[in-house]
Amino acid sequence: MKEIIKHTCPHCNHEFDIDIYPVINLQSDTEIYNDLFSLDLFRIECEKCKKITLITYNTLVIDMYKKYIIYLTADKSKDIENLNIMNNYKDIISELKHTRSVNSLNELVEKLYIFDYDLNDKIIEYLKYGLKNNSKLQEGNYTDICFNKLDKEELIFTCFNLDNSTVIPKDIAVNINYYNDAVDTFKYNNENIFFEQVNQDFIEKELNK
Repeated sequence: MKEIIKHTCPHCNHEFDIDIYPVINLQSDTEIYNDLFSLDLFRIECEKCKKITLITYNTLVIDMYKKYIIYLTADKSKDIENLNIMNNYKDIISELKHTRSVNSLNELVEKLYIFDYDLNDKIIEYLKYGLKNNSKLQEGNYTDICFNKLDKEELIFTCFNLDNSTVIPKDIAVNINYYNDAVDTFKYNNENIFFEQVNQDFIEKELNK
């Protein structure tokens, strides 16, 4: 579902119309599938100065084949449970494995890859939590870890530093057996009545129960 809104270029202050997608259905909006995963959907080129800006706006991604909904909200202070989204999609919520909310484009892309591989994001966050406490990674000055891909029997994570571009990203492989060992701990459940935020804060709370 495409909408047209006014956008002001942060570089030259030129105002112009841009296309945004408040709702993306991956079964019907197939023409923007690649642009979503590459984030080109959120890259805006100013028609005047030609500079590119990466913007974030509220959008809902639906995949009924993989059975998930992800809500990207640019407003972290807004309570997801008070939005009308739940009422709009209440008929399909029970059919889904995951309903998630995220606050950044990086989180959105990571969730898309996780669910595209039919993986449980709670286990992925659990494995990331363990990697963050790895002394070798801490010595490398890495501040963030994200899931990248599933390569045969290995989960590939990318470690990077968002605040320091001189730190070269590093890929690290985790055997799929570590994922399988955690399946019973983080089973799918019926918590999909809410748009849950599954991130490192979530895992810390789970481990401290």
